[in-house]
Amino acid sequence: MRAYYQIIKQTYFPTQDELLLIVKRGRNLNRLKTDGRTPQDSPDAAKPDGVEMINLMNQHGMPGLFLCEQNGQVCVSGDGLNLGWSGERFYWPLFMLPELERSVMISLDALNT
Repeated sequence: MRAYYQIIKQTYFPTQDELLLIVKRGRNLNRLKTDGRTPQDSPDAAKPDGVEMINLMNQHGMPGLFLCEQNGQVCVSGDGLNLGWSGERFYWPLFMLPELERSVMISLDALNT
């Protein structure tokens, strides 16, 4: 994430040393999606919290780091499947960008340079 941020900063925000930070606490998103087989691949930030972050980034013209705390609770279904986590709290980090005039694409090769 640090390498990705450095590339974005050098390209779009070279004179800016600020980053918005929003921390949301107390989430209880299950480890598995409702089908019971597919792992969660995002912290569900597209909801109002994500909209709030996008509005703040566009207002201030700077990127943001969105930390979504998951309580990490174990959640056992009726058939004994743990849909939850291991019982430890953790944070989902999301690095988000304000509206830019062009798309951003970063290759793995670029991160290695």
